[in-house]
Amino acid sequence: MSYYHRSPPPAEIPLVSSPQRIHAGYDWRSPVPKLGYYPIPLFVLILWISYISVLLWLLETAVKHGTETIHQPWHYTTLPSLLITGFAQGHVGISALMLTRVSVSALHSARTSPRSWAEIFWLADKAWQGPFGMLTTIWSAVRMRVWLSLHFCICALVCLIALATPVILSRAYPIQSILVSEGVTIFPTALDGARMATVDAYTQVATGIGTWTSAVSVTEVYVSNIYLPSGRNTSREGDPEDFFLCGNVNGKTATLPGLRLQGQCAVVEDSPVRNVSTSFSDYCEQQVPNIPFISRPISIAGLSAADANLTMQVCNNASWSVVFPPGKAVAKNVGFVYFQANEANDTVKGTIRCESTFSTGSAALHSDGTFSGFTPLPVLNSTQKDAPLLDPMYALMWYFDEGQRASILRSKTFAASAAQALGVTALGRQPDEAGEEIATALWRGVSYMVTSIGLLSRSNSTSFPATDQGVTTVHVRDRRFQYAAYALLGSWLALMLLLTLRSFRPTFRASFDSYLTAKLVVDNPSLVDRMPSGDDFEGNGNLRERFGRVGRSNTGEIVVVEK
Repeated sequence: MSYYHRSPPPAEIPLVSSPQRIHAGYDWRSPVPKLGYYPIPLFVLILWISYISVLLWLLETAVKHGTETIHQPWHYTTLPSLLITGFAQGHVGISALMLTRVSVSALHSARTSPRSWAEIFWLADKAWQGPFGMLTTIWSAVRMRVWLSLHFCICALVCLIALATPVILSRAYPIQSILVSEGVTIFPTALDGARMATVDAYTQVATGIGTWTSAVSVTEVYVSNIYLPSGRNTSREGDPEDFFLCGNVNGKTATLPGLRLQGQCAVVEDSPVRNVSTSFSDYCEQQVPNIPFISRPISIAGLSAADANLTMQVCNNASWSVVFPPGKAVAKNVGFVYFQANEANDTVKGTIRCESTFSTGSAALHSDGTFSGFTPLPVLNSTQKDAPLLDPMYALMWYFDEGQRASILRSKTFAASAAQALGVTALGRQPDEAGEEIATALWRGVSYMVTSIGLLSRSNSTSFPATDQGVTTVHVRDRRFQYAAYALLGSWLALMLLLTLRSFRPTFRASFDSYLTAKLVVDNPSLVDRMPSGDDFEGNGNLRERFGRVGRSNTGEIVVVEK
């Protein structure tokens, strides 16, 4: 017996002599496919259309809300950006999901089915979803000399639109920083008529003189409470000739009550006044007949280390009476000051004219420190009988006259303060320069008699509506890109609706994929008959054959029916 001789198998293991015996009792026929709607892609498309609608509504709402408030909630800033990102990520994919579904239904009709077998493969590889795939497909179709079906062209166009839409939509609603005005309620330290009525003349003068002797301008002391006229090239340096005194609105815009002062003090050119007393009194009477107030000569000694002396006399068209009679809101005044300053052998003298318009009323205050729309309104309804609130120019001049009477002006302390305030600490300069500096100091004193009233009459117990302005980052609308985005979305929706109505029918598979292509090709082996194994796709002339449509065979199988 040979070493390689094999024994027969045991008797209990049956021998199989034919393939039929292996498959005995097993039916290898595929079950008859059932047609169905496979509606999941359609449901996804409906949800996606709802998503797009919510996105567009949210963007429009964000644009509208962005101009109404400074502080934007997250669902008007962050959420739209997230939804746009999701839209960009999913628009092409969800569109392709529905397109592959209706492409299967399109096989059942010769009117909508592919025009060649080559198109079957192009539909299956989904190259039509991107620009590069579309170009390569068109190039292959040209080289193979086959026409693409209308269905394929619409699918490619839908994907092109879906690719472009997110880019255009993001440009239609860009994020930008804008200046926004927002209505708020504030409690500023505004003028209070009731408190103003409690301010007496002595308190007004004492408070005003105290700040005047600092020789600092009102715009430096009341930085956030002095508002200058809007639209004028008015500098905040020095003492303005027109200002509105009110509470600090902290960068907001509001209409508040306050005090307004207009006017100036300037040196009179070629003044006829040569001395105090008779000459100056006659001059005042000529300028203002029956002028109610002319002071006695005022002497201030010891204004500098060289013992400079200043002699003044003042007059004005106001008296010791309430500045605003009942129902009045505007008080006008004019006054004159004659001065003569001596230091060693230097003498400076001249006449200064002051005019002022003092008003109560309301004005619109702006965040840049300006005011507009001033409206005179009576605020002072009553005053102290024995010490009424005084006209600001008269209050300053009365102080000098009363100080002379009480010998206050002879005090070394006051002399030092007056020298600081009047700017006469160094008289060795031209007379016109000294006169201008004294005029500036006098107008500063008038201004401080106004600010003293405002300081003593303020209250923050009343609320006022205001407008706050600030920079915020919001979605804005670019009309050009918005129209383009809506046109693309409308075209996309119309084409998707057209394909759905045209081809959404019961079919045998939910998606046009490579497995479906294999099922179609396996029943048509002639597509690759007599083709060299190394030949490429475009070299297969059989793929140019007409596809036809799919239908059922006599056994119920899904087969390709030749047209």
